[in-house]
Amino acid sequence: MKVEKYFERISDETDKAYELAEKAREQSKDPERKIDIPVATDLPEKASSLVIAAMFEELEDQGVPERIRELEDEYGKNDERVAFQIAREIAEGDFYEFEDVERACDAGIRVGASYMTGGITTAPLEGIADVKVRTNDDGSEYLAMYYAGPIRSAGGTASAMSVLLADYVRIGVGLDRFKPSDTVVKRYATEVEDYYNRVTAKQYNPTREETKKIAENVPVEVTGSATEDLDVSNYKDLDRVETNAIRGGMCLVYLDGLPLKASKIEKRIEKWGEDFGLEHWDWVEEYLKLQKEIHSSGDDDDDEDEEKEKKPGYTPSDKYLGSLTAGRPIFAHPGKKGGFRLRYGHSRTNGLAANSFHPATMEITERFMAIGTQMKIEYPGKATVATPCDSIHPPVVRLENGDVIKVETREKARELENDIEEILFLGDMLVTYGEFVENGKKLLPSPYVEEWWEKELEKELEEQDVKLGKDFSDREPTPKEAFKISDVLGIPLHPRWQYHWDETSSEKFQALYEEINDGEIRSQEAKKCLEDILVQHKTGEDKINVPEDDLKVLKKLLVMEESHTDKIEQLENGNEIHNFVQEISGYELRDQAPHYLGARMGRPEKAERRTLNGKPQLLFPCGKQEGGRMRNLTASYNYGSVQENIVVNKDQETGEKTYFAYNPDTGNPAEPVWYCTECREEYVEESESCDSCGNERFQRHKNENIDIENLMDNALENLDMPKPPELLKSFRGMTSEHKHVEPIEKGLLREKHDLYVNKDATVRYDASDIPMTHFKPEEISVSVEKLNEIGYTEDHNGEPLERKDQVVELKPQDIIIPDSDKTLSAAEYMMRVCNFTDELLTEFYEVDPFYQVEEKEDLVGELVIGLAPHTSGGTVGRIIGFTDAKGIYAHPYWHAAKRRNADGDEDAILMMMDGLLNFSRQFLPDMTGARTMDAPLILSTVLNPDEVDDEAWAVETVSEYPLSFYEESLEYKKPWNLDTDIEIGEDVVHSDEPFKHGFTHGCTDVEDGPSQSEYVTLDSMSDKTSAQLGLGEKTKAADEDATAELLLQKHFLPDIRGNLRSFSSQEMRCVDCNTKFRRVPLTNQTIAPSGKTTAQCPECDGKVLLTISYGTIKKYMQPSKDIIDEYEITPYLRQQVTMLNGTLQSLFGKDERQSGLGQFT
Repeated sequence: MKVEKYFERISDETDKAYELAEKAREQSKDPERKIDIPVATDLPEKASSLVIAAMFEELEDQGVPERIRELEDEYGKNDERVAFQIAREIAEGDFYEFEDVERACDAGIRVGASYMTGGITTAPLEGIADVKVRTNDDGSEYLAMYYAGPIRSAGGTASAMSVLLADYVRIGVGLDRFKPSDTVVKRYATEVEDYYNRVTAKQYNPTREETKKIAENVPVEVTGSATEDLDVSNYKDLDRVETNAIRGGMCLVYLDGLPLKASKIEKRIEKWGEDFGLEHWDWVEEYLKLQKEIHSSGDDDDDEDEEKEKKPGYTPSDKYLGSLTAGRPIFAHPGKKGGFRLRYGHSRTNGLAANSFHPATMEITERFMAIGTQMKIEYPGKATVATPCDSIHPPVVRLENGDVIKVETREKARELENDIEEILFLGDMLVTYGEFVENGKKLLPSPYVEEWWEKELEKELEEQDVKLGKDFSDREPTPKEAFKISDVLGIPLHPRWQYHWDETSSEKFQALYEEINDGEIRSQEAKKCLEDILVQHKTGEDKINVPEDDLKVLKKLLVMEESHTDKIEQLENGNEIHNFVQEISGYELRDQAPHYLGARMGRPEKAERRTLNGKPQLLFPCGKQEGGRMRNLTASYNYGSVQENIVVNKDQETGEKTYFAYNPDTGNPAEPVWYCTECREEYVEESESCDSCGNERFQRHKNENIDIENLMDNALENLDMPKPPELLKSFRGMTSEHKHVEPIEKGLLREKHDLYVNKDATVRYDASDIPMTHFKPEEISVSVEKLNEIGYTEDHNGEPLERKDQVVELKPQDIIIPDSDKTLSAAEYMMRVCNFTDELLTEFYEVDPFYQVEEKEDLVGELVIGLAPHTSGGTVGRIIGFTDAKGIYAHPYWHAAKRRNADGDEDAILMMMDGLLNFSRQFLPDMTGARTMDAPLILSTVLNPDEVDDEAWAVETVSEYPLSFYEESLEYKKPWNLDTDIEIGEDVVHSDEPFKHGFTHGCTDVEDGPSQSEYVTLDSMSDKTSAQLGLGEKTKAADEDATAELLLQKHFLPDIRGNLRSFSSQEMRCVDCNTKFRRVPLTNQTIAPSGKTTAQCPECDGKVLLTISYGTIKKYMQPSKDIIDEYEITPYLRQQVTMLNGTLQSLFGKDERQSGLGQFT
């Protein structure tokens, strides 16, 4: 199916859904008669109208969208320079002469920020709280950016770039730079530190030195209003800072934005900074050097690390080890031998921040690494999700019997699970070239891998006009073939027969050299050398048995007529050993692992239905007491009525009062009623002022005695239900501006189908984002015939699609949803939503059903809305298959259209008809951010690759890398400094085939990996921590003592201290009505620290208990004590654990432990 026809089909199906939904909504049974999810236009229109309509009406019809399109023609679509230029032109008055420079800058910056965030996030409206012109101490004027919490919706890159954007606008209007005093700079460092330690820990914790470096150099003031109750711990009452409280918006820019995205800023400055007059941002380069120095991994004390030669051009970094959490293991410390070997390549499921690993690696790491598991990585990005690829180097392990084997399949890994003594090498981490482009990081040297060897073979065969007569594309050459090819063509030995000579010591190598020359390998020193260089072998009774082929290679490389023992004694490091073997053998050997990368587990993969606190099923108030602790509307029904704030409308014909948009008794539409907030005078429309009292404030809602019994009986009658369910969960009170509610019928039907409602009346399913460009029918549990039916008629080579094992290119808006038996699957949940929607259409709206789904395969071809939690716009997707993985597979462009990548992000899907029927802006909470975030305010029907997040443009489209790429990687070049041209999405996005992607590394089965992380299956934190440290003990690349120390430092001790602090200032809670108290209610009872004695609630006479128990505080104490007993921990940390334990015992007494007989023997 041609892509145009595919998009036409998506549009037609969307139109059908809108047509039926409009027919239902016209009945006035919802807050609005029209569908509240309009179809979106192009990016220039979205970006400008989002801001102009909301805040700058004077810019309407002034040609802003048209000018943006002109700039796109000049710079390219979705280019940040478009945002910069339109922002400056607005600020300079090219479209409208604003009353002052402050408002002009405000308008320009918001429109520019809106363009950078795709016109679908709330960041430009609520994330940027204000823009002001302020005065420096020397009297000069500068620009101040006031940030608020919703700036997080922009993402780290856009929030950082908004500061650069503001600076560009500042220059355009002639304002001076921000000149902070030393005290203000120190305030920034203290405040950011306080936010991280006292409010919320973010993914990166910059040092004070880093924060001060940024604060001293940013040319605009990054500030904000107070967002926390906490005051900053130092540097209060400053003239230049308007509040003593912590400014959360500012801290977010200083945590998630500027320090984390400094390399991306540097990339922009290098590319076009000079053209835009932003050369003064060259301080970012100095900042990155400082960051690198601070986070460079120091040398460890063990012998191997002392022997490790420092590689030029890259220093290992331990940044990814910050915020270590109990139970989530460190797989490899920075730069340690045996860690993940960087390998360049694009599998069917990596790119867009995702990386691929060998399935056996995922298994032997005790399944902590599952498909979709987030991993924090050392380089080139900060995080990734794991996906399997079996065409890369597998892990190498030593068994308890001493054998060393390469674990080439996941089945073999499972077989050996209980026999592995040490993981000597974790295998490859397959990273796309595009990750280096996107992150602005220099390329690290590629190991000498099979694809590099094949390119050198091709070149020499062509240049020397030699015919090989054999094909090694799907098999490795035998030792005889490999040596002959090297002899004839003069190319390096095939990588399979090169070993990791750089990674052993001269003593071990000498033992191996002498014994291989003597004919037998016997000593432990020689065996250790074989382990270091990753040669498989078995341990016999009196000798080491090396496989025949490997033994041939070792003899060919090391057994010479002349002895070289005297030279070996002079070798000092692995590099010299590598050169020595090359010299005596006469064969060119290349570095097998120039760099090892570190990684640790982040968040576990996720696939779960979305539920709010309390798991409500209906947007309707049940009352604070009447609904009980469970917020049960049926309990309110039994009670009779509730007193709550609720929207009030009137029947247009009878004048009868109703809480819905229609009168359930007559079926007539209802019109809104307004109330004066002072005298409660009633008006049928909002007036400028109250005729009775002159008040100018009006509201739609009123505190009413709601007759739940009557409303429920009517709803039950309409649905022909005999009685209400025992539990129908709702809200204590409504949080939207006008307190709109849903018809009770919707909640009854959701309860019937076991569904839960979101804040906007939709039903959602959340899952991790995983990219995919190609699939096989057998991997997605759908028949070839069904795929043919929905437009998949050819495989990726253009051959007719007839077999289930053919590789097919995924269409840009098609998705594969979770169908795992380890959790409630998306397939099952979406089927329930379809059945709920059909019943709602037929029973409540009395129109035709839409889905008529009976089995899972009926979902294939149905449309969903994909929505990221930080955005305000949905993207249409189409279900085409099912996966055991706990994640949603989709094209990189589809994830990017939601402004997401695959670094551990998770997003929601909702069935399209559910959204069109039930979503209303009137239900959204009246709170900053919640009014617009995580809501489908607009819908992009057809995916335009020009308008997705440009991170997806960095995914390469090629099916192989040229030889020159591997050669240039040795020079540590930045991607844009390469002479080699590798085609990425950016190069074809404006072409006739923007969606065409290749892959360099095939995979037998993208499902060949654990579908659920072991972290999720282990119940207790003790078990998780034990497994975490146990894996560290048997992994060569992990330092178990360092892991244990980090665990205490980053998790256990801060948690114990924090819980102790919270215990001393905790709230009390009534178990019956859930009322919260800051202090113990003044009754004749008191609460003991144990929480066993209870007070009475003055609201309902229920029991009042503490909200934080002793168990919460002590849960990490015993694991902490175990750690200091079992591992080498610094005296300082040991003393902290001991002192905290003493504090707990002084507060709560010693734990009573049952004595065992063993204590008395």
